[in-house]
Amino acid sequence: MPDDISRRKFLAAGGAAVGAVVLGGSASSLLAACGSSAKSGSSGPAPNPNAGVSNATPKMGGSLIVATEAEDNGFNPTVASWDVTGLMYGAAIFDTLTATDINGKIQPNLAQSVTPNGDATEFTITLRPGIKFHDGTALDANAVAQSLIANVKSPQNGPALFNVSDVKPSGAMTVTVTCKESWPAFPYYLSAQIGTVMSPSMLAEPNAGNLKPIGTRPFVFKEWVPNDHLTVTRNPNYWRQGRPYLDQVTFRPIPDHQSRANALLAGDIDIMHTDDPQDAQTLPKNTKFVSITDLDNNATEREVHFYMINTAKPPFDDLRVRQALAYATDQNRVHSVIDVVNPVVKSPFSTSSPYYVDVDYPTYDPAKAKQLITAYENDKGPLRNFTLSTVTDAKDLARTTLVQAMWKQAGINCQVQQVEQSQYIVQALLGNYDVREWRQFAAADPDENYVWWSSLTASPIGQLALNFARNKDPQVQAALEKGRTSLNQADRVAAYQEISRRFAADVPYVWLDQTVWLVSAKPTVMNFNNPTLPDGSPALRMAAGFISVGQIWLNK
Repeated sequence: MPDDISRRKFLAAGGAAVGAVVLGGSASSLLAACGSSAKSGSSGPAPNPNAGVSNATPKMGGSLIVATEAEDNGFNPTVASWDVTGLMYGAAIFDTLTATDINGKIQPNLAQSVTPNGDATEFTITLRPGIKFHDGTALDANAVAQSLIANVKSPQNGPALFNVSDVKPSGAMTVTVTCKESWPAFPYYLSAQIGTVMSPSMLAEPNAGNLKPIGTRPFVFKEWVPNDHLTVTRNPNYWRQGRPYLDQVTFRPIPDHQSRANALLAGDIDIMHTDDPQDAQTLPKNTKFVSITDLDNNATEREVHFYMINTAKPPFDDLRVRQALAYATDQNRVHSVIDVVNPVVKSPFSTSSPYYVDVDYPTYDPAKAKQLITAYENDKGPLRNFTLSTVTDAKDLARTTLVQAMWKQAGINCQVQQVEQSQYIVQALLGNYDVREWRQFAAADPDENYVWWSSLTASPIGQLALNFARNKDPQVQAALEKGRTSLNQADRVAAYQEISRRFAADVPYVWLDQTVWLVSAKPTVMNFNNPTLPDGSPALRMAAGFISVGQIWLNK
């Protein structure tokens, strides 16, 4: 599916695109293949919570080949449009100031502590001593401040930090971040792109060192051949003693789901991730490999798979058209024909989430869809033929073709377009689309989705906007502010439940299901689902397709 700008994400964990976003036979054959009787649960092998976890003594050495779902466009998160691939690249080379533990809570990482004042308008970041960048430069307050300021000034990341009024060193190893209003969730933002710390010498390079990454992580950049491979080598001076175990890691982008799985089956790669529902059913049954999914990982929200509507562009600025698209979409048929293991949803929150609330979301009713389109056309003339886009993957194309056929049955005509993933994200940022498949909104804290849902980031078409749907809803904005600034958890819960209700009423997104990610590896790849924090306690396990390579070793 298209990528999420997410995770963990794009800014702080927030989303992805249709590479984070899409899926794809013949529409008529798919429509005939199954009725709409599928349930909103999942099927397939139950995940093994201990798979990918090893307590054996690690062996040093060896090379690992990791297949990813897409290629990225660089290594500086203030310049490059990171998706899950970019996050994995970044996690090999850079550390973040905070990290997420196995329960979805924020813990120290490069930072020794992140301490708020009483009303969470000021945060003091105290750094661990004795850490050096790959170029030998010492990690200190000036270096961290430079990285944070680069994010504040970044055209793509800056909107997520508009609440920051000042960043400055307050000591040799302390940085003070001052906010315009209370922001208790701010430390979560330091666990991903925004919290990525880059060497000052990297930032001084042309284009802020986007092609010359220098961080503090266990691996050092060696070479990058775009659309072929990224190779990183062992950092002998890594601050977490004894790590990493591998001598070298090569990331190989293979955008097509089937080709990626075939590469694993053929032994051409060692480990891969995928959001392909068929692989999530079949690979766990293959005893030649070790497989995990994030289906039962409830520590954070899972990515949601949906069709994103450009609400700033006619005819989608008319509520009736958006509602018609939702009524014309048979979620259960998409589930039963293509997505299978993915739980059907009608809001961005999992049923296990404290922020979940049942909402009155439009259920499949093609007659109602036709009525809404007729009413629109009586007022404004014929509904134009528009573009429904997805990424260049056969399964994503099949899903989107199926939905196109559903919409046609309701009198809604559109043409399907496939776009390469990196361009797919850029088009979303600029609003150059009508409706497109998307995958996003995985977050440890719902405030991490502020930038994706806020009216303040819904720039006009042609300008960069992180609210890709360009949805401007005063009630959503009010709830986002309440959720962001309140120090009372009950108030925050009420705020995000109100957002779910507004999305159901205003329909900027046509919900499909939650994305289930699978990671499969050769049995010689050890401990790939057992990351740890600096104190040795468990970190967040695989979620939204993201794995770290720092703890992996090979049993050969």
